[in-house]
Amino acid sequence: SEALPPCLPMSYAEAFSLFAAINLLTFCAYARDKFAAIRGHWRTSEKTLIALSFIGGIGAIAGIAVLKHKNRKTRYLLLAVPTVIMGLTASLWFIARSGFVGR
Repeated sequence: SEALPPCLPMSYAEAFSLFAAINLLTFCAYARDKFAAIRGHWRTSEKTLIALSFIGGIGAIAGIAVLKHKNRKTRYLLLAVPTVIMGLTASLWFIARSGFVGR
């Protein structure tokens, strides 16, 4: 039950900025794929969107809800939603265990 050694000490403002940037990047990936689908252009693979969902879960959920992208694909949602939950859980566990934020 020992804390992990901090690997990248950062302030709360820096951590929030990083969190916001990752989620904005994920949302933009969903937006790009949505508009590519509408125009019949090259699409982002579902594997890439799922991977981004792990690190940018809030951006992924926003992309699905706001853009109404992939919201009718049950198979995709059954994979994306648990991936978001696992990613957020892993992030919170890492922050709690490592003292990553607040130094």
